[in-house]
Amino acid sequence: MADELGIDISQVEVSWGDTELIGEGFGTYGSRTLTLAGNAALLAARKLKDKLRRIGAALMGVNYEDAVYEDGVVKDIKTGKSLSTKDIANALTSVVGGIWTYGVEPSLEDSAYFGLSNYTYPYGSHVALVEVTEEGLVKVLDYVAIDDIGLVVNPMLAEGQVIGGVIQGFGEVVLEEVKYDSDGNPLTQTFSEYWIPTIMESFNVKWHYLEEGKSNAPLPAKGIAEGPLIGVLPALTRAIENAVGERITRIPIDPSLLIK
Repeated sequence: MADELGIDISQVEVSWGDTELIGEGFGTYGSRTLTLAGNAALLAARKLKDKLRRIGAALMGVNYEDAVYEDGVVKDIKTGKSLSTKDIANALTSVVGGIWTYGVEPSLEDSAYFGLSNYTYPYGSHVALVEVTEEGLVKVLDYVAIDDIGLVVNPMLAEGQVIGGVIQGFGEVVLEEVKYDSDGNPLTQTFSEYWIPTIMESFNVKWHYLEEGKSNAPLPAKGIAEGPLIGVLPALTRAIENAVGERITRIPIDPSLLIK
């Protein structure tokens, strides 16, 4: 939004999940938030830019065709006149309860909907180097993940999702299991029996990304949230297989199966 409008990101405020403000909401499942909501926000911003251009031209008394919007400012290419987005917003605020004689809609609000004709398909590869101890415990010595998720809007946030997903996947492969006795009674009732990865079990994850396989959407980004979990399970399982020389057919892997 900030990039599209050419304004500082500190001027953008996002209201999250408030149905009092947003009429429709269909969930964030399937790594779809940036692909769908991000594109809707981009299209709304483009419509807002045209409104700013139209109102700015009217306020300056110049032709709409001669007005351009650049970096948060509406400029007239003939006269050199200009108005910032703040100037335009202040002009609209000043007429509340008064008169408006400029012949354009006095509003800086817009909305947009977006739907994509197909699913997006990110690509990736995960490589794991592991050590299996004499006690059957798994240590990850090195881990590299490579993803092509189209346009990476926020590399830091995307990297955090990958690292978190890989550590969560490690828990699925070697730690987390709900167990029952022969009568169907749960034996896993607290986190002392259901092990989840902590900082002690975590390991360094190197992440690299490409931006080749962009979608055909205005904002050509693809999902990243489920990607790490898809890659980490087979990568770790196959690495453990190679370490112990045994075929593994189920996860989580019981340490007793890894003891020679």
